[in-house]
Amino acid sequence: MLKTLFNKKLKLISDEVKAWLEAQNALKVTKIKHLHTFKRIMMNKAARIELLRFVLEDGRSGRVFYSPIMHTFWDSQTKGVEDETMLLAYGGWLFLTSGLQDGFITQNFTSPKQRKEYLELKKLVGLENINVLEQYKIGNSEIFAIEGELEGYRTRCAGNCEIDICFDTMTDAFHIPTVYFLLGEQLFRTDKLPDDISKL
Repeated sequence: MLKTLFNKKLKLISDEVKAWLEAQNALKVTKIKHLHTFKRIMMNKAARIELLRFVLEDGRSGRVFYSPIMHTFWDSQTKGVEDETMLLAYGGWLFLTSGLQDGFITQNFTSPKQRKEYLELKKLVGLENINVLEQYKIGNSEIFAIEGELEGYRTRCAGNCEIDICFDTMTDAFHIPTVYFLLGEQLFRTDKLPDDISKL
């Protein structure tokens, strides 16, 4: 009985995702398949996140997360990245997008100190020709998304002097905004599981 109800729920989710994809891309979805159900703690609350794979009629394919907020990651940019790793990117995207919309994350600010210190730190480890791509302020923390060259490889980093993550062109995740992974790791971090996680 429970399995039947769960399958019906997945069918409804698949139909909703399919309709959303077709509206977003103005193309028919030729294939859609449920891959995983993730149960995680997001912002200290229990959450259920569904992962589906799809193919459009023009041949493009990708993965889409549903929580029920949806976001697409195209296979052309994420080939080789494991589903669990993509979940981090989705969590970071969700946190960043929500924060920018709600105003608790801002990009319009002048950094009197943290930007300079972070860039100097990256230069010390050998990163050259550094460009700042984006900057975000969350409370008192400032996060910078940068790109440069390290030992001959284009490298993208996100962080500050306290937290930092980098990917180079030899890494499967290079084409995904690095800040997504940085924020995703923080979003899913928790020391205690709430009682309602088993009810998801």
